[in-house]
Amino acid sequence: MSQFSVSQMAMTGFRVVRENPAAVAIWAVLQVAGTFLATAALIAGSGGAVAELQAMAHDGSASADPTAMIAALRRLAPVPLALMPAGLLFNSVMAAAMNRVILRPQDKAFAYLRIGGDELRQFLLGLMATLAAGGAYVAVVVAVIVATIVATLAAKVAALLGVLVGVLSALGIATVSIVVAVRLSLAPARTFATGRVDLFGSWEITRGHFWPILGTHVLAVFLAMVVLAICSMVSFSVTAISTGLTPASDAMLNADYATLARFFTPALVIYLGINSASTALLLPVISTPAAAIYAALTAAPPPARPVEGGTYVPVP
Repeated sequence: MSQFSVSQMAMTGFRVVRENPAAVAIWAVLQVAGTFLATAALIAGSGGAVAELQAMAHDGSASADPTAMIAALRRLAPVPLALMPAGLLFNSVMAAAMNRVILRPQDKAFAYLRIGGDELRQFLLGLMATLAAGGAYVAVVVAVIVATIVATLAAKVAALLGVLVGVLSALGIATVSIVVAVRLSLAPARTFATGRVDLFGSWEITRGHFWPILGTHVLAVFLAMVVLAICSMVSFSVTAISTGLTPASDAMLNADYATLARFFTPALVIYLGINSASTALLLPVISTPAAAIYAALTAAPPPARPVEGGTYVPVP
């Protein structure tokens, strides 16, 4: 039996946005700055390789000359790899802020942003999750290879049997992936609340609550997609009004990564800036329900209570 309302938990992010407009504005500025800095670093370091890959994809030469594509990918790879730690650190700071706004709502100074132990633990948790995901990926690849061999052997007996084995294998892998993701979804909140990096402690907390937690995340993702669609329409419309329909379309579909000057056209600056800022709206919608669920399922303060309007508000 669930101890929380799926709809209340899924709407947590909207309450956060409504009650913290100044913090959301600061998050938006940081998202825009991070996006522009990362993009500028990518173009400065590997813009030529990106432009070459774009040209290959456009004219179909990638399939005709895989050697050239591999060479371009090798020139491209160092910059994203170098940016990965900075991106993980930035995400860790934002993840800690999303947990803090729910679990420690009184710590609202600096838009709930800090650089300290909470952020370091989120960083380490992210590394652990990345390594675990890598191991899971290898396991899935092995499972797919085994399933393919079994399906091939079954197909020699009966074509329908081979298809059935393939379908059941795919469903099994998808099911296991979803179950694991849901059961571990409270790990960031637990790590933040307990002050200990704990990737698997979420497994016990979520026991008996799989379906409401899954429903909460599905509803939250759906709501985030609605917000994303609205933000995308707004960003394209503003760009089109400011610069014209053709520049807006080019900014959205045909960005030129060859040089900084060719990439950062007025249309793309407006379009990319609004899209990046919209992440400040999407992040709470996606991230805060897990912290709200954690507070509702544990005896640790702050206790959870629904309030009028159907949103979740932790008691300070």
